[in-house]
Amino acid sequence: MSFYLKLAFLIFANLLVKPIYIFGIEIQVLNFVGEEIYGQYISLLSLTIIFSTILDGGINHFHNLRISKNPNDLDQRFIPTLKVKLGLSWLYFFVVMLAGFVLAYNTQQLQILAIILINQIFISLFTFNRFTLSALQYFKLDSLASVLDKLLMIFIIGGFMYLDAQNFSIYKYIWGQTIAFLITIIITTFFVLYKNQYIQKLRYKVAWYEYKQILKSSIPYALLAVLIGIYTRSDAVMLERMLSDNGFQAGVYGAGFRLLEAISQFAMLISFWLVSVYAKLFEEKNIRKIKSLTFQIAGISFLGSIAIALVSWFWQMPIMEICYTEATKEYGLVFGWLMLSLPSKVLLYIIGTLLTAAEKIKLLNIIALVGAFFNLVLNFYLIPQYGAWAAAVTTLFTQSLVVGVQCVFAFRLLNKENQV
Repeated sequence: MSFYLKLAFLIFANLLVKPIYIFGIEIQVLNFVGEEIYGQYISLLSLTIIFSTILDGGINHFHNLRISKNPNDLDQRFIPTLKVKLGLSWLYFFVVMLAGFVLAYNTQQLQILAIILINQIFISLFTFNRFTLSALQYFKLDSLASVLDKLLMIFIIGGFMYLDAQNFSIYKYIWGQTIAFLITIIITTFFVLYKNQYIQKLRYKVAWYEYKQILKSSIPYALLAVLIGIYTRSDAVMLERMLSDNGFQAGVYGAGFRLLEAISQFAMLISFWLVSVYAKLFEEKNIRKIKSLTFQIAGISFLGSIAIALVSWFWQMPIMEICYTEATKEYGLVFGWLMLSLPSKVLLYIIGTLLTAAEKIKLLNIIALVGAFFNLVLNFYLIPQYGAWAAAVTTLFTQSLVVGVQCVFAFRLLNKENQV
């Protein structure tokens, strides 16, 4: 099966499941719990993602690149890498809970934060399994895994939401995710361990220096994850903490942002595959194929995202009114500005993956640092006066700036390699 047929299968599988989850479950959460509770949830979720570099340490990307190039090393790398991730999970939980105390979250918010942290740990382990499958070119299994968690959530959270609507709460939504992620981890771990020709004799004893080597090699990727987390996720936290509105503006921003995230998921799924494909092509020095693949996928994705962004801009209020029962003009305005950043967000996944596979991590860190700086400064000055709208405009500016610079360097990289 060719790469494009496998990609079509991935998209088809996700089109069958994810729209049902997005519009039937995720969007409805705000309608059930209200803007303030949902805004607090989005703020707490964003906080956990900003600190997620402690949880992952850049290990998933590093693991994917290395196994893509040397699949026979999997039996030697799998257990040491997994042990490091489990150790980092404990550190991550402690640090983020401490941050929650420092930021003066109340008891209820800290309880929600703790459950979200468990979910983030499960997501990291699930992603590690998916990266392993895609690195070994098991794209069909990865496609099935990509929808498994959402399929389970449709039944679990959907049951909580529609069979007992009067008692539905944000807790049931988060715990439903926990159950789905746990089941998904068990199933994908089975795929990795028992359906894989490369894992025959797992090595369980690991020397301390190997842990240090894994962490040291992952540091640049971890730094990149921190900076990306800042310029993509700090908005909701700043809205909820800087404004004295019980999280209302964060809820308005979250309503639009969750749609933006949901629609851009297809680009993220493609990037999962592209990491391993690019890594293998760079190893083979097949720059012509890399260039052709990049222009084809980036071109189609970019044009499609522009069309979606324009439809969202001109029909911002009808879309918000369909999705949210309490939607106001502010909902529409924030959503419209956020969706204008969709083309940049889509290209970030593709071009960022290209530069990552080319191991231009230092360059990516410098660009991300600039993006994080502008995001924090603009939000700090604009949020007190303009609220969620300011965060949406800042997102558009920051992501456009970052992807613009990345595209310049990616173009130079491909042309330079062609000349060699």
